[in-house]
Parts: sequence; C-alpha cells; structure tokens
Amino acid sequence: MSGIISSALQLGLQDQLLKEAREFYQRNVRSMSQIFEDQLPKSVKFTKPQGGYFVWVTLPAHVDGEDVLDLCRRDGVEFLPTPKFFSLERKYGNCIRLCFSYLPSDELVEHAKKFAQCVCTVVERL
Repeated sequence: MSGIISSALQLGLQDQLLKEAREFYQRNVRSMSQIFEDQLPKSVKFTKPQGGYFVWVTLPAHVDGEDVLDLCRRDGVEFLPTPKFFSLERKYGNCIRLCFSYLPSDELVEHAKKFAQCVCTVVERL
C-alpha cells in the first residue's frame, strides 16, 4: 500500500485522487441523508456529518438497534450494533452507526432505503 501511495505522490496524482474521494463521500452522505430525511419516522434522529465516514442514527429510547439489525439482515443489510464497539457498559442500544464510505453509490442508496424501511417497521411495531 505504501508503494502505491508513494507512486501516486511522485506522479502528482494526489489532488485528483482526493477530489474524486471527496466527491464520492459527499455524494454518498447526501444520498443517505436525503433517504433518511424522506423515509425515517420523525422520532428517529440522524447526523448529517461534515466529515468522517459515518452517520449516527438515534432511535427512540424504547427501540433496540439489535431489533433493527435482525430485520435488516433478512434484507441483506448489515451493520455492527453500537454497544458492541462503542460502550463497555452496553449503553446506546438505541443508537446505530452506519458507514457511507464502503459501498458504491447505487448499492448504498438501495441499502439505505432497506434500512429505513426496517427502522419504520420496528418503530411502528413497538
């Protein structure tokens, strides 16, 4: 990996690569944010990041992210429940951290829509 980066720097490609990466991430976060704005219940909050690679979703206090994950998995959508990586005390069970930097934009849109549908189903059920 360091050889690739070294070659890119020697060839002066870093500006173009950074521009393309910024455009990709901005497109993905805008798409995800718009889907969530349009489709998530008003009781569900989410961040609109100005940097980084994650959107933080906060479900109503009585909703467990694990319930959303169970439903999402049936639709081929995966995420790591927040308490498993963020809280030793298993707090924040109603929070979900979603990455928008991994999937190509078209797949991200599809997964974001499925995620929003699953959240709606779980929130309405509880």
